[in-house]
Amino acid sequence: MTPEEQIAQKQEKLREEIRQRQELLKAYELVVQDLHNNGTITLPVAENTPVTARHRSHVTIEPAYGYKTRLVRQAIKEVVNPFTIKDLYENLVESGITEVSLESVGTVINRLREADNPDIRIRRNGSGRRPTIYERT
Repeated sequence: MTPEEQIAQKQEKLREEIRQRQELLKAYELVVQDLHNNGTITLPVAENTPVTARHRSHVTIEPAYGYKTRLVRQAIKEVVNPFTIKDLYENLVESGITEVSLESVGTVINRLREADNPDIRIRRNGSGRRPTIYERT
Protein backbone atom coordinates (compact mmCIF):
# COMPACT_ATOMS: atom_id res chain seq x y z
CA MET A 1 0.00 0.00 0.00
CA THR A 2 1.39 3.37 -0.99
CA PRO A 3 1.76 6.24 1.48
CA GLU A 4 -1.00 8.17 -0.31
CA GLU A 5 -3.42 5.25 0.08
CA GLN A 6 -2.56 4.93 3.78
CA ILE A 7 -3.21 8.64 4.29
CA ALA A 8 -6.49 8.39 2.37
CA GLN A 9 -7.61 5.48 4.59
CA LYS A 10 -6.78 7.39 7.75
CA GLN A 11 -8.60 10.47 6.45
CA GLU A 12 -11.70 8.40 5.69
CA LYS A 13 -11.57 6.82 9.13
CA LEU A 14 -11.32 10.26 10.76
CA ARG A 15 -14.23 11.58 8.65
CA GLU A 16 -16.39 8.65 9.81
CA GLU A 17 -15.41 9.22 13.44
CA ILE A 18 -16.21 12.94 13.13
CA ARG A 19 -19.60 12.12 11.58
CA GLN A 20 -20.43 9.76 14.45
CA ARG A 21 -19.37 12.32 17.05
CA GLN A 22 -21.51 14.99 15.36
CA GLU A 23 -24.53 12.68 15.55
CA LEU A 24 -23.82 12.10 19.23
CA LEU A 25 -23.53 15.84 19.79
CA LYS A 26 -26.91 16.39 18.08
CA ALA A 27 -28.46 13.75 20.35
CA TYR A 28 -27.08 15.48 23.45
CA GLU A 29 -28.42 18.80 22.20
CA LEU A 30 -31.89 17.28 21.80
CA VAL A 31 -31.77 15.92 25.35
CA VAL A 32 -30.72 19.29 26.74
CA GLN A 33 -33.46 21.01 24.73
CA ASP A 34 -36.04 18.54 26.06
CA LEU A 35 -34.85 19.12 29.61
CA HIS A 36 -35.23 22.88 29.20
CA ASN A 37 -38.70 22.55 27.68
CA ASN A 38 -40.32 20.05 30.01
CA GLY A 39 -38.00 19.67 32.96
CA THR A 40 -37.87 15.92 32.32
CA ILE A 41 -36.83 13.68 29.52
CA THR A 42 -39.80 12.21 27.72
CA LEU A 43 -39.32 9.06 25.74
CA PRO A 44 -41.93 7.91 23.25
CA VAL A 45 -44.04 5.01 24.49
CA ALA A 46 -44.54 2.14 22.10
CA GLU A 47 -48.22 1.38 21.81
CA ASN A 48 -49.70 -1.95 20.81
CA THR A 49 -46.46 -3.83 21.31
CA PRO A 50 -46.74 -7.54 20.51
CA VAL A 51 -44.66 -8.55 23.54
CA THR A 52 -46.70 -9.16 26.65
CA ALA A 53 -45.89 -10.61 30.05
CA ARG A 54 -46.78 -14.11 28.88
CA HIS A 55 -44.20 -13.89 26.07
CA ARG A 56 -41.38 -13.10 28.47
CA SER A 57 -39.34 -15.83 30.10
CA HIS A 58 -39.72 -16.12 33.85
CA VAL A 59 -35.93 -15.98 34.29
CA THR A 60 -34.84 -12.41 33.59
CA ILE A 61 -31.22 -11.96 34.59
CA GLU A 62 -28.70 -9.85 32.71
CA PRO A 63 -25.52 -11.57 31.47
CA ALA A 64 -22.50 -10.74 33.62
CA TYR A 65 -20.11 -12.47 35.99
CA GLY A 66 -21.99 -15.26 37.76
CA TYR A 67 -24.75 -15.25 35.14
CA LYS A 68 -25.03 -19.03 34.87
CA THR A 69 -25.00 -19.44 38.64
CA ARG A 70 -27.86 -16.97 38.99
CA LEU A 71 -29.80 -18.76 36.24
CA VAL A 72 -29.34 -22.16 37.89
CA ARG A 73 -30.29 -20.79 41.33
CA GLN A 74 -33.47 -19.33 39.83
CA ALA A 75 -34.23 -22.67 38.15
CA ILE A 76 -33.67 -24.50 41.46
CA LYS A 77 -36.35 -22.28 43.02
CA GLU A 78 -38.77 -23.09 40.20
CA VAL A 79 -38.39 -26.86 39.82
CA VAL A 80 -40.21 -29.41 41.94
CA ASN A 81 -38.20 -31.08 44.73
CA PRO A 82 -36.39 -33.53 44.17
CA PHE A 83 -34.70 -32.80 40.85
CA THR A 84 -31.85 -33.81 38.57
CA ILE A 85 -29.42 -31.74 36.53
CA LYS A 86 -31.47 -32.55 33.46
CA ASP A 87 -34.62 -31.18 35.15
CA LEU A 88 -32.85 -27.87 35.75
CA TYR A 89 -31.54 -27.76 32.19
CA GLU A 90 -35.01 -28.44 30.76
CA ASN A 91 -36.46 -25.69 32.98
CA LEU A 92 -33.90 -23.23 31.58
CA VAL A 93 -34.64 -24.28 27.99
CA GLU A 94 -38.39 -23.88 28.57
CA SER A 95 -37.66 -20.39 29.94
CA GLY A 96 -35.93 -19.48 26.68
CA ILE A 97 -32.36 -19.69 28.01
CA THR A 98 -30.34 -21.44 25.31
CA GLU A 99 -26.80 -20.24 26.00
CA VAL A 100 -26.37 -22.59 29.00
CA SER A 101 -25.35 -26.17 28.25
CA LEU A 102 -26.19 -29.27 30.26
CA GLU A 103 -22.51 -29.54 31.21
CA SER A 104 -22.38 -25.98 32.57
CA VAL A 105 -25.53 -26.66 34.63
CA GLY A 106 -23.74 -29.69 36.10
CA THR A 107 -20.68 -27.59 36.91
CA VAL A 108 -22.78 -24.95 38.67
CA ILE A 109 -24.66 -27.67 40.62
CA ASN A 110 -21.38 -29.15 41.85
CA ARG A 111 -20.13 -25.72 42.94
CA LEU A 112 -23.38 -24.97 44.77
CA ARG A 113 -23.30 -28.37 46.45
CA GLU A 114 -19.70 -27.92 47.63
CA ALA A 115 -20.16 -24.35 48.90
CA ASP A 116 -19.88 -23.43 52.61
CA ASN A 117 -23.64 -22.87 52.88
CA PRO A 118 -24.92 -25.21 50.15
CA ASP A 119 -28.19 -24.40 48.42
CA ILE A 120 -28.71 -28.05 47.53
CA ARG A 121 -27.73 -31.50 48.75
CA ILE A 122 -27.63 -34.95 47.24
CA ARG A 123 -30.70 -36.97 48.03
CA ARG A 124 -29.50 -40.07 46.16
CA ASN A 125 -26.16 -40.62 44.44
CA GLY A 126 -26.26 -41.59 40.82
CA SER A 127 -24.73 -44.79 39.52
CA GLY A 128 -24.26 -45.79 35.90
CA ARG A 129 -27.22 -44.53 33.92
CA ARG A 130 -29.16 -43.55 37.04
CA PRO A 131 -28.81 -39.78 37.61
CA THR A 132 -27.94 -38.11 40.90
CA ILE A 133 -31.05 -36.72 42.58
CA TYR A 134 -30.75 -33.39 44.40
CA GLU A 135 -33.00 -31.47 46.77
CA ARG A 136 -33.06 -27.93 48.12
CA THR A 137 -31.69 -27.36 51.60
